[in-house]
Amino acid sequence: MLSYHFSSKNNETSNEGSNEENEGLLEVERKRIKRGRNMIISKISDGASHISEVNTSSDEPEFKRLKSDRLFREEETEECEDEIPEIPDEDEIIDDQLLESGFVGESDNENDSDNDYENENVHIHENEDYTKDYCDNDDDENEDDYEDNTNENYYESYYDDDGDDDDDENYNDECYQDYKDDDDYNESENDDEDYNESENDDDSDDDFEMEDSESRETSLDSNFSMRMKMIEEDNAIKTKDLPERMLLRPNIITDRKLTDEEITEATKIISDNFSEYYGCHRSSKLQAAINKVLKCLSQEFLEVPYIYSYRRYYIADFHKDFSISREILSRQNLWDIYDWEYEYRLLIENRELIQLKLLNRYYDNDDYNEYILNILNSSSSEETLSDLNDYILHVYSKRLAEAAIKDPSTHQHLKDYSFYIECLSKGTHELVKYMGVDVELFSRSLVEENPKLYQVTESEFGPSIAKEFSEFNPKEALTTATKLLSLDIAFDPLFRKYVRQNFIKRSMIIVNPLQEIDESDPCWQFRCSRKHIKKFRNSGIFAEMMSAEKKGQIEIKVVLENECKFFETLKKRIINNSSESNNNNNNNNNNRSWNKYRISAIKQAFNNELRPIMESWIKSRLNKFAERWIMTKTMENFENKLNVCHFRTSKMSRSEISRVAALSWGSGINCNTECVFLDENCNLADYLSFNNLRDNRDMEEFYKVIQFIRKNKPHVIVIRCFDGRTRYLLEIVQEVVDYYKLQGGDHIPVIAINNEVAKLHMSSPRAKKEFPNYNDLTRYCISLARMLQNPIGEYAVLEENIASIIHHPLQCLLSHEKLIECLQRGFINIINEIGVDFNKEMNRENKIDLLQYVSGLGPHKADDLIGKILTNGKNELEKRDHILKNYSMGNIVYTNCAGFIRVQSYRCGPFDNTRIHPRYYALASKMVRDSFDLDEEGDGVINDSCLKLWTRRLTSEPEKINDLVLDDYAKRLSKYHRFTSNLIMHNIKMELVRPYADPRRNFEIPSPEQVYEMEMEETYEMLNTELRDALTFNGNNKHGVTVRESSIQYASPITPPPSTPPPPPPKITSYSSFHQINYKEAIQNLANKSIGSYIIRPSSKGYGFISITWKIYSNIFQHVDIVEKEKYGDSIGKKLEVEGGKYVYSDLKELLKEYLEQKVQTAFDLMIHKRFFSSEEDSRRFIYLFMKTNTSKLAYGFCFDREIPGRFCFIYRMDQTSNIEVLKGSIRPEGYKFSGSVYPTLSHLVKAIKNLIGYKRKPLTAKSYLSFFAEE
Repeated sequence: MLSYHFSSKNNETSNEGSNEENEGLLEVERKRIKRGRNMIISKISDGASHISEVNTSSDEPEFKRLKSDRLFREEETEECEDEIPEIPDEDEIIDDQLLESGFVGESDNENDSDNDYENENVHIHENEDYTKDYCDNDDDENEDDYEDNTNENYYESYYDDDGDDDDDENYNDECYQDYKDDDDYNESENDDEDYNESENDDDSDDDFEMEDSESRETSLDSNFSMRMKMIEEDNAIKTKDLPERMLLRPNIITDRKLTDEEITEATKIISDNFSEYYGCHRSSKLQAAINKVLKCLSQEFLEVPYIYSYRRYYIADFHKDFSISREILSRQNLWDIYDWEYEYRLLIENRELIQLKLLNRYYDNDDYNEYILNILNSSSSEETLSDLNDYILHVYSKRLAEAAIKDPSTHQHLKDYSFYIECLSKGTHELVKYMGVDVELFSRSLVEENPKLYQVTESEFGPSIAKEFSEFNPKEALTTATKLLSLDIAFDPLFRKYVRQNFIKRSMIIVNPLQEIDESDPCWQFRCSRKHIKKFRNSGIFAEMMSAEKKGQIEIKVVLENECKFFETLKKRIINNSSESNNNNNNNNNNRSWNKYRISAIKQAFNNELRPIMESWIKSRLNKFAERWIMTKTMENFENKLNVCHFRTSKMSRSEISRVAALSWGSGINCNTECVFLDENCNLADYLSFNNLRDNRDMEEFYKVIQFIRKNKPHVIVIRCFDGRTRYLLEIVQEVVDYYKLQGGDHIPVIAINNEVAKLHMSSPRAKKEFPNYNDLTRYCISLARMLQNPIGEYAVLEENIASIIHHPLQCLLSHEKLIECLQRGFINIINEIGVDFNKEMNRENKIDLLQYVSGLGPHKADDLIGKILTNGKNELEKRDHILKNYSMGNIVYTNCAGFIRVQSYRCGPFDNTRIHPRYYALASKMVRDSFDLDEEGDGVINDSCLKLWTRRLTSEPEKINDLVLDDYAKRLSKYHRFTSNLIMHNIKMELVRPYADPRRNFEIPSPEQVYEMEMEETYEMLNTELRDALTFNGNNKHGVTVRESSIQYASPITPPPSTPPPPPPKITSYSSFHQINYKEAIQNLANKSIGSYIIRPSSKGYGFISITWKIYSNIFQHVDIVEKEKYGDSIGKKLEVEGGKYVYSDLKELLKEYLEQKVQTAFDLMIHKRFFSSEEDSRRFIYLFMKTNTSKLAYGFCFDREIPGRFCFIYRMDQTSNIEVLKGSIRPEGYKFSGSVYPTLSHLVKAIKNLIGYKRKPLTAKSYLSFFAEE
């Protein structure tokens, strides 16, 4: 660090030059030092290498050293081909010319001694630590010593790993302030001398120049501090041993390890969040899995890809063949836990902040502290902390008001507490005590559902006591006291917790339109709706509603489902008292007279204070859930795009890259046809452009394309245009390829693909930098070709422009930050699932495109790792463990990233080419040796070169390792190794047999329907099914007018003729029972037929539905709706779903046999039961007669439900003292469904019903023995 001090030497130099020369000297040197400071910043930003290379003595003037360093930097920059030379500032050139011309003396051109520098009125005092750390680098240091110094001493000396950035920043500010103060002193002293000697009117100009100089220096000082802080943060991210994405999470202590107690608390909170968001049961397995994941995240600092790949046994159950039997937590669930873990960290730090605030600032009252600390320690959400913070401020504001009454001089500074000051000054706050409401106990009784916790404190005086406590109107005093009590209730955190719980359970969302909404508007579907908040779970519709509300289209209200019942509970609870046990009638009367004000206070607390807060909170909560759902769906859709392997023919291996040719004519209007060819290394190898490929009769262009194909021999040709004319170019190129095949050439597929990436990439700065000599259309073709060679790499090139692509219809409702976050997580999931070939990425122009998404890394750490490798004079990573040993990567980051970095080099380790993690290398080595029955060498370890050969042999002889029985093998090795689960052993075996097998799905050539959807951005489902006639359009016009009729006024009202809906299209089926009739005609046809008869007919719901009407009983018919899936044309769909997909069948024959016939048989079994009756009246009549003679027996009967066909009634009576009850069930193919369960026979059903109603048969006597068996 530097400390600049300027001393005045005007007395010594007054005879050597004029004051103007001195001022010029001082100004030049000041600019020199400013530039020197900027150069220090540039040196630090470029790394310690530039600092150590500037080896100068402490006697040399600082500005000369900075100048020499700048010149060295400029020379080094000129040697770099990819960097732009630094252009010196205009003021810097002028100052150099002044120095060279001798204006400031000749000391710069001679020996640069200390005495010469003192004559120039500038002293620079250097800090010893700074000199030691930055300047005193010996010339004898070799390159390795320099690297050690860079990685250890440099960062330890200047950038504190403990994150103490403020000390460095304050120190720099103090240094610069010393310089600024001395400079101001010198200028003011010189100004005084000038004034005394000249006594002219130029002082104002000097003052103006001085002020302008001071403002520039202040701006420089702030910019300097800002740049220094950014550099420190950047280097802290690079050097700190934590995953970069965890380091970038704001407002938390990133390296804090959560304790086991905190993990337990976080598990409970996150389990509740998980259960609420997904609507699932909080099982013990779920909680155990969440607990283990939290330990990985919060104690080991492992990222989601590592947990999903190497700790999979925490979050899933597996079969014996290692296929997943039950996934407890998915990968998306892990990201949810990752976010909730961050929210928990914010929670505990905010909790500690409030606790610290209590201890240092607010309260000396033990009662308040105890109440607040109990709530604080049990708080489990940010809402609870927010409520508690509001409560603290509420109580503290009353304390300030009390202080303001004692010291009236503070009134003008306490405008926010004027209400409390008024209450205290008038004495109305004393009336609250006579109301007898203990707010804390009242709130606790609500939350704990224990009315005995709270009772009203009875008062000896009634509301008339207000006359004695106010000099104004007593009614006004009571109103003010009621408001004060309502505020105490509204701010109480336990009462707010109770209200929040009720809103979560019983909130209703009511939507009302505020303007006319057209059917084409997205908010048409919810313009008028009333739903429970649970209905908005797992959807993004509420985000759409919030967007429409912001536009002013609708109004969203949040109300309680049973608000009257909620208020009644509050009323009864707040007036709860013990007056029944008190014989003092006077006290009872006074207590009842206060109830009016207590009830008014609770109403005001809810309506005036809490209702707006709860409404805003519920909206924010539902919108947050909706955005989370949209982010999940967007990420899944994006992953589906990324999870595609590169194109390859059937003759190519999975690792081979195809040669690709790409053609396009762009917009098709006066554009050339551009054609490019990319070789196996994804490099542009050939290029062709011509004009008239559209015209098939132009044989010259036709043969140019054939010659281009014959020369380059591409494996595939990709076609795509900007407009909807891709199909025409596809047909032309297909003719060319067919002709080429007739001439003896190979078959070459011609395909069209999605161009969403190519349209963005062609005009991007990166594409222009890579291909500066080609037009946009050529770069568009290059991007199309690369999409077939490396699709995930081409998406990664777009960087943040990836957000411009539509991945989900609702992604526009997300903020840019959230959209980028979910897309980056999609990259992280797929790239870590595939793995990154590190040395291949080193050969790319943009080396960190994929590497930054590896687990544990990020843009800063990936760039730092590549920079260290290049600085070491190498262009590849030789071994995995070099990341840890040679390039100073921390253990935590190395653990996260090692398994996902593939290293292929001559010196790589035996398992560096696999996904086997380094911590499992010993297990893998043991498995390889045991597979080939190898004997260990004398030192007990087979060397890496031999082990690498045996490992490669396993790929061709997988049966060797398949002979190992993993169950027994894992048990045997568990004595010597920590991680020996069967799943780990299985994964090691699979990697040894097929290292880094690509898990992505194969590239699929788009079908004509998919090409249509890509071009028109529409699907066949979006087309209107009522459009039957062909439309013909002749001619082509560049201009057009769109007309829409609206607000037409007719001379007389026009009444449309009555019309009947058109009949549904005829179904194509061979079943004789299928009839083109509606449900009324079906009932008429079945009226005279036998029970169980049925008719298959078209459904009134329209296309894609059919119905079956069958006869259950006399005048009872059931209509069964069937949904057709995989339907083509007018034939019956290949998949038929009944009852919302509960029953699925492949054809009508299977449906009739498995579903309808089984239901008919179930209904027939019910009808032949001895207690079955034709109607409910007949059943009741039988039960009435039966109970007359059998008073101790259960009387019951069956009948069909005529109101809801397909259901049956169980009518029973327990005894003569009870009423006749009716229970209902339904007929199912598998039996009788009752009370959520299905019973295969009627005997099982009757037994279950008897158990349900609590019927127990009385013991038989000898007298009733014969009559009992006769009845049964």
